[in-house]
Amino acid sequence: MNALYADPATGEIFDYFGGLDDLAARRVRFIGDPLQRIAEDHLRILRFFRFHARFGTTIDQAGLDACTARANDLMALSRERIASEVLKLLVAANAVAVVALMVERGIFRAVLPEIDAGERRVWACWPSERRTLASHRTRSAASPWRSRLPPPKPSERG
Repeated sequence: MNALYADPATGEIFDYFGGLDDLAARRVRFIGDPLQRIAEDHLRILRFFRFHARFGTTIDQAGLDACTARANDLMALSRERIASEVLKLLVAANAVAVVALMVERGIFRAVLPEIDAGERRVWACWPSERRTLASHRTRSAASPWRSRLPPPKPSERG
C-alpha cells in the first residue's frame, strides 16, 4: 500500500507494484521478497500487522509466513521501538483479531514471553479489566503475568 507515488505538481499517480489493486482488495503486502524486506528492517514485522489491523481485510500469506519465520528478529529492536509500534497497533480498528493472529503465529514469543500461544486467548490489560485477569484461574497461581499486575483498586474489587 505504500508503493504508490504521486507527482506533486500534477497529482498523477504512479503505481509500479500493484498498489491500487492492493488498496481495492484492502491487502497489505511487502514489495518484493518479504524475507529480504524484513532482513533490511526488523520493525517491518510489527508494521505489517499494524497496517493490516488498520487498513487490511485480506492477509498476504507470503508476508504472514515471512513474519512468522523471522519473528525472532524482533529481539534486535529496542523495547521503545517495539512498544511504539504495538501501541499504535492496539488503537487500530481490527486490533483484537490481529493481535490474536500474532499470538497464534508466535510473533510475540521472543519479546513478550509472558504471552502463551498455547492458550489462544488475548487478554486486555486495561485498568477496568484487571479484576477479570486476576481472577482467571486456568493457569497456576505462579503464572508470571499474574504476578506483574498491580492489585485492583477498591472500586474494582467485586
